[in-house]
Amino acid sequence: MIARPSHRVGHFAIAATVLATVLAVPSASLAQTPETRWFVALDGGFQTTAVADALTEPITFERFAEEGELTRDVTINRRPTIALAGGVRVWRQAGLRVGFQHFTRYDDLELNASIPHPFFFDAPRTFSDTSTMTQHERSLDLHGYWSLRFGDRLNVQIFGGPTVYFTALDLAGVGTAPEEYPYEEVPITGIVTFERNPTALGWGVGTDMSFFFWRHVGVGWTARYSDASAEVSLPGQGGLADTVGEPVVSEVGLGGAQIAAGIRVRF
Repeated sequence: MIARPSHRVGHFAIAATVLATVLAVPSASLAQTPETRWFVALDGGFQTTAVADALTEPITFERFAEEGELTRDVTINRRPTIALAGGVRVWRQAGLRVGFQHFTRYDDLELNASIPHPFFFDAPRTFSDTSTMTQHERSLDLHGYWSLRFGDRLNVQIFGGPTVYFTALDLAGVGTAPEEYPYEEVPITGIVTFERNPTALGWGVGTDMSFFFWRHVGVGWTARYSDASAEVSLPGQGGLADTVGEPVVSEVGLGGAQIAAGIRVRF
């Protein structure tokens, strides 16, 4: 029922980069003292996000002494992301890193409903429709990092810590109509969306590999994974509440696997 993106590419990329870094670090490179203290990174890439199970689990309700059901199937789409990070070395190879990520995603939604008939058992009225859900996600990383230098040109960072998410997203509900005799039509007029703005605290980890063509300027590649969840609810009146008989609370997944590349500056 649920169409999900595969996070294997992002997970494997992060794991492979970290493993290669650990295995390849010579003791001489660890003993080097970095000559630069600050860095700035500007990246563009792609991010995939999981959809929480609570958003796609069937909703069952009772009406006219029978059980009805409503399902929401969400297809998560992969979208471009922009990332900006900066940091400062505070002790040996250890430092503090602040990162900002932004992306907008448009997901495909299919909503199906089965509403019991007021007079006849086992004769439900059905509704099906499709729509698009929009999600704007901004995240702020407050991470620590450990930097590894391989000569004067190659630098690798391993970082992790808390991440704060600021999100604007659409939740899917349905427009309803009064029941009318002979009750053959489902009392739903179509899909309606409600915007919600949850904020959540999560975590993130990743690695950044930079190669400098000049002393202060180079290019880099980042593999990052972050995760959080937030509870959001549809209005008590309207939305799905008029159909299922109670307010609907959903859990949405934030973060995900991110692969990006861009410019590096150190000084």
